[in-house]
Amino acid sequence: MLDEPSAINTSEENHLVTAVICHVVRPGREEGYRRRIQESGARIQN
Repeated sequence: MLDEPSAINTSEENHLVTAVICHVVRPGREEGYRRRIQESGARIQN
């Protein structure tokens, strides 16, 4: 497990992270991709 940062002023807002995820979808597979993403999102929210 990672240790806590040792920097001064480590309030919660200093720990925010943004992730950018890119996907390449093969032609003709777009609908299956959309469905999979929607299903994944539903599982994450529950």
